[in-house]
Amino acid sequence: MKRKLISSIAVMFIFIVFTTTIVSAKNKPSNNHSSEYARFGITKKSNAYFYKNKRIRILFDEKADHSFEYSFIDIDGTIDIRLLRNKAGNISKLKRIPKKKANKILKDMTGFTPKHPAVKTGNRKEKEYIDIERCTLKDIPTKIKKTIKKRCTENKWYIIKSSNRTYVYSNKIPKDFAFQIIGTNLDIHDIGKKKDGPVLLSIGKDFNFTLTYHSQPIKSTIIKVK
Repeated sequence: MKRKLISSIAVMFIFIVFTTTIVSAKNKPSNNHSSEYARFGITKKSNAYFYKNKRIRILFDEKADHSFEYSFIDIDGTIDIRLLRNKAGNISKLKRIPKKKANKILKDMTGFTPKHPAVKTGNRKEKEYIDIERCTLKDIPTKIKKTIKKRCTENKWYIIKSSNRTYVYSNKIPKDFAFQIIGTNLDIHDIGKKKDGPVLLSIGKDFNFTLTYHSQPIKSTIIKVK
């Protein structure tokens, strides 16, 4: 049964959502889903879901026929759950997924599992840094775009510093990627199917960070743009 469940993931049509601490969004549960979750005791705060004050990952929102459409994967989640629905389509049960099994599911779904243990949001001593966003070339200022096209042509990592923002760029890793900030470290992971594409992140200028790729330190070229 376990093997059948894992192998079926590859052929199911699912939408995977990462919150801003991971952050690769293809689609996400609608407001109607969030309202339904709230009626079942699952609340949404700052783009994350909580159940009984614990931050969760909804690995499966599962129909009565055991198929599913939505999966909300949050690296900072502390509990992995499965939502079960009855034939009428209403949530009938919430089941916790054991950590070992959840890690295997995450590996199959995203290509990696978090190496850092998740912590309860309420117990954090250090405020989470959130001024970071994933973007495309069309989203950034013209002078940054020109700098990337002219000076960031090799298969390297670049940190581009301007007067108001800092940008992290790499022109060739899989299009689907996730990032996680722990303290002052920015870690980037590949996720999903391998398909060459760029990484482009925009970060607040006052955030001094170290950069890692799959938790390994990487060399980067720093470019200053006036």
